[in-house]
Amino acid sequence: MILPATEALRAAPLAERILAAVRSGPVETGGGQLRDLRLSIGIAGCRPQPGQDRKILSDQLIANATAALHRAKQAGGDRYEIQPA
Repeated sequence: MILPATEALRAAPLAERILAAVRSGPVETGGGQLRDLRLSIGIAGCRPQPGQDRKILSDQLIANATAALHRAKQAGGDRYEIQPA
């Protein structure tokens, strides 16, 4: 998810709401089976500078969000982590 003009720390409340929605109850996965879902979220932010190469910036942003996601998973999942810019 991309949240333009939103600092990484300000994305945390949205991550909390998403986690709460996923935790709210089991979902049917087929065949009548109900399963509780877990979710890991990686959050990263950036501040583009004038003239900055947008491809390099987007690659770094994705790498930072992925690093935060992996930290959330390593910490047991069902949480979010924020990668500092």
